[in-house]
Amino acid sequence: MKRRIFVWVWAAGALGFVVAPRVVGADEWRGRIDLHQGGTGIVEFTLEGTAVQGKIVVKIGDRLVETPIDGKWQGGVIEFWRKLSETSGQPFKGTVAQLDDRHVKMAGKFAAGFQGDWTSECERVAVSAGKERRGVPTGSRLRPGTIEVLIPLARPGVVLDFATEAPRAQWTNAWLVLGFPGEPGNVKGYARLVHQARLEDGKVYPRVLETHPHQQPRGIVTGRYAEVPIPASGAEFVAGVGFLAGADATDGVYFEVRGEFPGYSGIPLRREYFKKYDHAVVADFCQDLSRFQGLRGMIILSVNAGKVSAEQDRAVWVEPRLRSLAGEPKFASFVGGAIGKSRQGGQLVNPWGGKSGGLLGSVVLYLRFANVDRPYPVRIESYRGESFVSARDLGTVDPACQEIWQTLARDVPGEWRERIILNGTYVGDLRYTASQGGE
Repeated sequence: MKRRIFVWVWAAGALGFVVAPRVVGADEWRGRIDLHQGGTGIVEFTLEGTAVQGKIVVKIGDRLVETPIDGKWQGGVIEFWRKLSETSGQPFKGTVAQLDDRHVKMAGKFAAGFQGDWTSECERVAVSAGKERRGVPTGSRLRPGTIEVLIPLARPGVVLDFATEAPRAQWTNAWLVLGFPGEPGNVKGYARLVHQARLEDGKVYPRVLETHPHQQPRGIVTGRYAEVPIPASGAEFVAGVGFLAGADATDGVYFEVRGEFPGYSGIPLRREYFKKYDHAVVADFCQDLSRFQGLRGMIILSVNAGKVSAEQDRAVWVEPRLRSLAGEPKFASFVGGAIGKSRQGGQLVNPWGGKSGGLLGSVVLYLRFANVDRPYPVRIESYRGESFVSARDLGTVDPACQEIWQTLARDVPGEWRERIILNGTYVGDLRYTASQGGE
């Protein structure tokens, strides 16, 4: 099906589309880019009207990794999408300061939640024939009568399409089985596919999986996908996460992906990603599940409501997929963590409090990371209930040891939350209860 798209073409990268035909006769720009602790390299792009298409090349370890970019540059603002794989990428946004007719300086934010920093200085190295261009672009990309076509890309390496397989998953709230597709407005919660969905960022997406939790404080909706094989190469869950447009009364939800695999005897890790309605879709959410490689088991998608309400928690997963990591570039990520009573060698004693030991007093925090190619700083922010308690730098995680152990004092009973910050970017929460054993 053909569809017309306009200058927001950069967002289509999150859905695995390219634009055709390619724009020709564009100005050419080139410069250095610094991702601030995430690598330095070169950015090259062409500019037609306000449309940007090009690439970023950065050094990761001993390899040069090239990733395409697609976006727009209008006035003093530039926004683009960096495609990391067929189903994963990162949004960039920033400001542009003109130094002279040929040189500009850019600075802004990128990655999940726009918490990473980037800067660049670029030079216009070529001007399209027959054009005299001064300053930054201000006009429209589309010429009169132009029609552009979205062409779906092939998706090699996809192990499971969670949207396509959603009717065969088991959907529940905390205790009731829910039918699929569910009915919007069902106070017990529901899951369904939505086509041509307008999300909180104002854009329309071809297909999303809506998962609305039980309409009560801390309500939940859960989808269980059984008999999922994890390739020996490892696998990663990738999706965009956000809300349907108009759900601005939500107090936020926790998105969670977890696995239950017979044969896995490692530390039971958790990771919840908190998202508010902030008019931006987190397009590059990912969860590494390679610890289950070679096993077959269950993958669970869960959306947990906030503490106040769930009446407008119309949370969505954009093109959720499990992809094999064979032959794919791998990026440093937070796999998950756990809280336990103590540590014995490489084991966590009484993770998550178990059935007896409790988590009051001195406890041990365990964090695990994957694909770490250089030292990255790690920080936690601790909350008791909704109150901020403290922040702590945990040093760095590096290729030689991709895990962190940290002792914490939790002498006040109640609900606690550790917010994990990797390389300056929020990557997830760990929620638990500090209590005496047996409570």
